[in-house]
Amino acid sequence: MERSGESTAGICSLVLSFIPIPLILLSVFLISGQSGFMLGLMIFCAGIIFEVIALVLGIIGIFQKTKGRVCAFVGTAISTAYIICLVYLVLS
Repeated sequence: MERSGESTAGICSLVLSFIPIPLILLSVFLISGQSGFMLGLMIFCAGIIFEVIALVLGIIGIFQKTKGRVCAFVGTAISTAYIICLVYLVLS
């Protein structure tokens, strides 16, 4: 079987894995005041949700037999690294 083009799930995984990076920076600037704490926390949680969705889509993209897997691997690697860093920060 010849692979034709990149996996749609892999491309979505790659795009969704980059979205939380600016969200984290935005939440850091918003947490500086007391009133922005809840908004910053909500933005941070949205980033976590994006990363979990990116991880699932990346795994789906990796297991597709007829599409390319590069974007799926990169998206899965980025989202896994983000989740591992987040777990480390929470547990330390």
